[in-house]
Amino acid sequence: MRVFYAADSYRSHLRAAEAYGRCLRRLGHVLVDVAENADVSIVHTALDKYERVFARYPGLKDRPWIAYAVWETSALPPMYASALASAHAIWTASDFCFWAFAEAHPSVHVVPHVVDAPAHADAALVARVRRDLMLSEDVYVYLYITKLADPRKNTDALLKAFAAVHARHPATRLVLKTNERDPDVRADGVVQVRRTLSDAHVAALYGLAGAYVSPHRGEGWGLTLSDAMAHGVPAIATAFSGNLDFMNDANAWLVPCREAPANDPSLGDQSRGVWAEIDHEALVSAMMRVYEDAAAARAKAALGQRSMAPFHEARVAAAIADALRDR
Repeated sequence: MRVFYAADSYRSHLRAAEAYGRCLRRLGHVLVDVAENADVSIVHTALDKYERVFARYPGLKDRPWIAYAVWETSALPPMYASALASAHAIWTASDFCFWAFAEAHPSVHVVPHVVDAPAHADAALVARVRRDLMLSEDVYVYLYITKLADPRKNTDALLKAFAAVHARHPATRLVLKTNERDPDVRADGVVQVRRTLSDAHVAALYGLAGAYVSPHRGEGWGLTLSDAMAHGVPAIATAFSGNLDFMNDANAWLVPCREAPANDPSLGDQSRGVWAEIDHEALVSAMMRVYEDAAAARAKAALGQRSMAPFHEARVAAAIADALRDR
């Protein structure tokens, strides 16, 4: 089968699209550069950019096409449902997303992200990054890759929880990898990285992390969480949304939360959608436990790393083969 794959330039979308492209080639399909030459097209972009993709490739809607998309609250706004109406099928990353899209489309398939077994972080680069960030060898590092301007990432909750942990354990640090346009974070023990990093430098951040923490309100999947677990880093996260497809109480620290109406205006009409508000005391407790009980942290991290096996390329390719048969 000839497949045209259109993805936007957002870094995580491009990375996922490249992995799915490898899966398609593994299955014997041919990726083509022109939609009109394809038997089917796959459009992989944020939901608010579909019309932009159709404007760039006007022939897309006239031929069979599949939407690949994720959504981070429990319900899809009508404004986005209409953009997907002409798709022959929707592929999405998690069971959480499946139920949001199933209300809007009759053919939805879960195609998880590819989680490659990473190469070990280069020890020399880890040491250099540690020096650059002025992190001495005796400090314990919590890591979060986030965007401060995005309320869905809920970085304020982590800053509040870290302040409580740091007051009790001064040898802890919180490294925040943020967007270049994000404002400065000035708080005791917090180290902010605002510049764009190579994949090797991101791997180095995982290499120096004692734990990865995500207090998110909602994730379609949670790529940085699955990356951290693949690197063998203990993971702490909200017990809500797409990350529950690969996180559980045995392989990670899932923090209780309550559901609340999603109140981010940029999400569109969210009168039916909910996301999560993490429990502050439980988050502090989880961060304390992973720091204070190193043996338990190592054991969970090792299990978490093994839990990524179902998301290796060959198995995701099998999920794509099933989805293509049912389109």
